[in-house]
Amino acid sequence: MPWCLIHPIEEMSRGVIFIDNGKAASTTTSHVLSKAVQKSGGHIGGMHTPARFVRDNYPKYFSSYCKFAVIRNPYDRFISLYLFKKGVLLNKGLIDSEEKIKEMAKAKQPPENAYQYEMVSDEHGNIIVDRLIRYEILQDEMRALVNDLKIPYVALKQYNNIWRQKTMDKKPWPVYYEQHPELFDIVKKLYDRDMRLWKSLQ
Repeated sequence: MPWCLIHPIEEMSRGVIFIDNGKAASTTTSHVLSKAVQKSGGHIGGMHTPARFVRDNYPKYFSSYCKFAVIRNPYDRFISLYLFKKGVLLNKGLIDSEEKIKEMAKAKQPPENAYQYEMVSDEHGNIIVDRLIRYEILQDEMRALVNDLKIPYVALKQYNNIWRQKTMDKKPWPVYYEQHPELFDIVKKLYDRDMRLWKSLQ
């Protein structure tokens, strides 16, 4: 599911805009927010839409609403992105895909919408969202955001069920780098700005 716009309803003092970063619990978060979008008469936009697009096309809402996105560890996100693009099941590990992972990592440019910092910044690299949520503690940070902004109709409990389904029988992302140590430096270089952005949230 894509980015979401929620107008102020009930006790909310301001609206909310969720920027869909891609491979960072975006589908899960959009799904959890979908009822609030519907109840508020809000808007569901396109997949993996940068914040600057929303800024340019919905300036009135963008300037006054709370804008947030989820940021994921780039090493973890790279493996997730690769497996999604190639359609390889995580529980099959690196079977028949080792060279493809190396090929993707060594590419001059990552796959489309792969840079997280580009999804949340303007043309000059300035962050233009109000809140960056850490994927690694997603449930806690989403609970804090929902409570702070008093967003109704958000089924936070669904995170537990969806998260469990998505992580069942999956190999931890460090396994891929342990088996292919050269990938670590390649991904580190390719996603340097994403690394710095993610570390700034620690």
